[in-house]
Amino acid sequence: MKIKSLVLSVCNVWAVIFLFLPNQSEGGALSRKLRVTANCILRYTTVTNCVDIKNEFFQQQSNIIDRVDSSSNVDLEFTVTDEQIDATHIGYTYKWISHMPETSTEPFIPPPLVLSTGLDQLSTLTKLRDNASKCLAFYLDIVSEVAGDNNSTTVTYKLPNDDPASPEKPGWIERLANSPYYFNLRVSGSSATQGSKGNTTKQEGFPESLEVAYLKSKFKVDVTGSVSVSKMSLPNGTGGTLSGSDTQKNFSGLTVYSFTKDWSVAVVNTATIDPGANIRLQNTTQTGVEWILIPFRTTENHELAFRVGPQYTTLNLYTPNILNHVNENYLGVFAQVYLYWVTFRDKLMIGLSGTGTENIQHTNFYQATFAASATYQVNSIIGFTGQASYLIDPQSITFPGNPNYSNPLQSLFLSGQPGSTSNFSFSMNLTLGNSRWKKRDRRWNTSLTGN
Repeated sequence: MKIKSLVLSVCNVWAVIFLFLPNQSEGGALSRKLRVTANCILRYTTVTNCVDIKNEFFQQQSNIIDRVDSSSNVDLEFTVTDEQIDATHIGYTYKWISHMPETSTEPFIPPPLVLSTGLDQLSTLTKLRDNASKCLAFYLDIVSEVAGDNNSTTVTYKLPNDDPASPEKPGWIERLANSPYYFNLRVSGSSATQGSKGNTTKQEGFPESLEVAYLKSKFKVDVTGSVSVSKMSLPNGTGGTLSGSDTQKNFSGLTVYSFTKDWSVAVVNTATIDPGANIRLQNTTQTGVEWILIPFRTTENHELAFRVGPQYTTLNLYTPNILNHVNENYLGVFAQVYLYWVTFRDKLMIGLSGTGTENIQHTNFYQATFAASATYQVNSIIGFTGQASYLIDPQSITFPGNPNYSNPLQSLFLSGQPGSTSNFSFSMNLTLGNSRWKKRDRRWNTSLTGN
């Protein structure tokens, strides 16, 4: 943050020099002109266009820069994008990247410029052009200024030296925080003992998970793997102890493409191994469409999404189910509504969801899941999450038709019985990467979807 504040201060100082020189066109130039390319993506601006914005900027700075129309062999490149803030305001974000060894190659993104949609074309163009010019000076040093006749000034520039007095380059954690990558390690555990000496029941659980994501405005890729180890021991009624352990493994992969800020499509694949739930291997592939009532933005602090689509499941069981099958392959459909918001000074994230799934081939095997989560982010790395869910499952396709309770695995850990099930968990999260983007980018999040 110290580096960003310094950059912004430098940017503001040089902005005054650039925008208010009496006659900059008569100033001296660099020993060589900077080769600059500009990219522009406007989706909500109607009063002007990308061609005019780029032309205005390059004409204003023509004495010190050469325009290049490709990103190869350039010194600087910048990209301007817009987003609808509300009904009367549009925000413009500029991202600068330097390819000069004399300067930092880390992307520089000043705070967004917010303009009223009521501005005319000339005023909008002028403000956008001047905003692009402001931070160009960050990549230059002024050697001298000499006053001339007719209120003109001769200015000589040079490229900045990468000397010890220059600001320190960001560390790897800060660079990762400004990247499109995100890493989250969720660590939790529980231990409980009930009863008196010689007649006690012990239960321990250690669920852990790792999530890796790549986040862009158009694309999102998210992969999560988790392992949960449960151990239990209890008296068996004959003076001995019945004990066992169960290891549940989950893997999910998600790919999202957003063709607007309201609509996106996704493919989600989830694989589960859970001996305690009679699941040797369950694999479910979902695809569908998502509509977001509030268009996706990293600056938005609340969201309401609707998702619907088909899914296909392959299932291999340890013990035959109520249909007397150990293998199932079936087509289904799912629908979900999801509410999410960020509050309490950007530290508390709350999510609520309702999910329904229907087995098309066996219509009695439907599910309804209601879930809630709350995460408190202590800082950019450490957070704590509580999750609760309630599952309504009148007929279970995984539960054994004839449970074998002589098997410690089934007598201690058998789950998935028809009816309703509630669950609560608490965990600590360790996060590296762009947590600010991730906390708001809830497109097709899989943490609350039903089975």
